[in-house]
Amino acid sequence: MLINEFVNKVYLLATGDTEAYNPNDEEYQKALMIADIEQDTWAREEKWQSSIKEFELLISQDIRDYDLEDNFLGLCPTPMLDKGVDYQIIGNKIRFSQNFVKSNDQRLIKFDYYALPEKVSTSQEIAVDNPDYLVFAVAAEICRTDSYMSYQYGNLVGKAQELMRQMKNQNRRQSSSVPRKIRRVCNVDVRLNNV
Repeated sequence: MLINEFVNKVYLLATGDTEAYNPNDEEYQKALMIADIEQDTWAREEKWQSSIKEFELLISQDIRDYDLEDNFLGLCPTPMLDKGVDYQIIGNKIRFSQNFVKSNDQRLIKFDYYALPEKVSTSQEIAVDNPDYLVFAVAAEICRTDSYMSYQYGNLVGKAQELMRQMKNQNRRQSSSVPRKIRRVCNVDVRLNNV
């Protein structure tokens, strides 16, 4: 769903207003600020299959700490990292044990991680699996802060919660049916467990 369509749907649900909002409107910016908060909450709610990104590291013998992406939210389960590789995640860095670093000579490691989506206020499209969830969640928050429309809050939150439940169920079905992925690490095939 495109951002303009998103904002117009939010205000249609929250106020019944069919007016087309533009990016210069105060209401438009308010909806985007609330959407940024709600989308961030959504991203941290579950390990969403749609938020998985791939990351590559070239391990060197003399370097233990490596920067991860700014949008890093957590590692996906990876046998190569889980079996016999001693590492720590510290903020947006991964630190390997001295023994692992010394035993590897210029080794390329690929792994998947969960990423935070781009903010709604800076993107062109909604990143949430079901954009209607975000529409209802933001519309509910707009109603909650408006004494005239606050009676709609419960209905809108209920619909948002139902859509969240559906997304979680769909995500869990996807994660259990995803075939095992194969990653190439140097010249060794590594099979990744299901997330």
